[in-house]
Amino acid sequence: MIYMNILKHIWRSSYQLIIFDKADTKLLNPLFFGSAFALKYGQETFLITANHVVNPGAHGLDNCSKREYSCYVNTNKQEGLTTAMIPVGGIYEFLDIDLMLEYSEEELREAGINMSDCTKPLDLSFAKVDENCLNNCITRTLYDDNNSNILVKEGLKKNILSVQSIDSPNTNDEYIICGVVGNDINDDIHLTGRGVHYRNIKYKEQRSDGLIIFQNNSPIISQNWEALSGSAIFNQKGMVVGMVVEIYEQDNDMVVIPINKIKNLLSLKK
Repeated sequence: MIYMNILKHIWRSSYQLIIFDKADTKLLNPLFFGSAFALKYGQETFLITANHVVNPGAHGLDNCSKREYSCYVNTNKQEGLTTAMIPVGGIYEFLDIDLMLEYSEEELREAGINMSDCTKPLDLSFAKVDENCLNNCITRTLYDDNNSNILVKEGLKKNILSVQSIDSPNTNDEYIICGVVGNDINDDIHLTGRGVHYRNIKYKEQRSDGLIIFQNNSPIISQNWEALSGSAIFNQKGMVVGMVVEIYEQDNDMVVIPINKIKNLLSLKK
C-alpha cells in the first residue's frame, strides 16, 4: 500500500510534452514526445525537461536541423474529438550558455554553481509557467505490466513538486521512473501511448562532470524508454533526486542531472 501511494504521487508528477514543427499551426503532426516535471521554487513555477526534448535539432535528432519547434503539454483531457494541450513558451536553454558571461562569479557562487561547470553544455531546459494552467492537467490510467490491473486511475490532478520534496541520491535507496512511451497519433485526432513505471533502479556512480549514473535492474530496451527523457527520478520515499537525460542500452544505465544542480540553475532565473 505504501508503494502504491508513492507510485500515485510519482505518476501525478509526470507531464507529457509534445513537440511540433512551428509551421504546423493546426498541430496535426507531432514530431517528438518527451517528459517533464513541474517544480515550485520561490514564487515561480517551472516546467523542467531535457533540452533535446524541446530542441531535438540541436542534438542531431532531427534531419531538418534548422527547423523551429513549438512545445505543448498534454493535459490528458478531451476537447471534443481532440486532446487538449497547453502551449509552453519562453523556454530557457542551457545548451550553449556561458554563465560566466551572464552572471558575476559572486552570483554563481551564491547559487552553488562550480566555476568549472559554467561553460559545459547541459541537456537542460525549463520555462516559467502559470500554475493555474498546469492545474488543467490530469492523469491518464496507469496499468500494470500485463495491462490488466489499474495501478493509478485516470482523472487525478497533476502534482507540482516543491523544494521540500527534493533529495540527494545514495547507494542505499531504490529509485522509480514513470512516463508515457509508444506515442503516436490515431485517426489524426487522438494521441495514443502507454504508461510505464520502472522501479528497483539503483545508484551506480557520479561522473566527473557531476551527472549521476543509475542502473536499471533489467535490460533497457530503447522502445520501452523512448520519450522518458526529461522524466524526474524519485526515491522510494517519493522524493525527486534528478532528471533523466540519456540511456545506455548496453549497460542498462541512465544519465541523470541531479535535482540540486537543477535547483541551483533555477535560482539564477527566479
